[in-house]
Amino acid sequence: MPATPLPGSLGRILLAEDDESVRNIALRVLERAGYDVVVATNGAEGLDALRQASPPIPLILSDILMPEMDGIELAIRAQTEFPHIRIVLMTGFSEISKDRERSKGLCEAILGKPFIPTELLETLRQAATRPD
Repeated sequence: MPATPLPGSLGRILLAEDDESVRNIALRVLERAGYDVVVATNGAEGLDALRQASPPIPLILSDILMPEMDGIELAIRAQTEFPHIRIVLMTGFSEISKDRERSKGLCEAILGKPFIPTELLETLRQAATRPD
């Protein structure tokens, strides 16, 4: 049986998701994989969390469609304030092609929902380890 990573051993991540069930599933997967997760229910909360974080949060996993501030706006503002931040956006499968065009150049990947845990973790691993 593989060893369980220590909490936070894969680094910090901001999870911004307004749907409670999706947020809880993603949170559980991320924590079990060893991420230290900061949770936000919309982009505005996420941006506030990024601004208050010490040390800085290097990776964002955000839904695209959220109230108050969507994931695209969060990505734009986060990249402006934190130029080295990595971003993975999530959206429903039916919205992928439209959201891919809207998010061009803003993120490392777009993950379709629903996702399976291995797909989520591999997408984040690739985003976190891509060369600058």
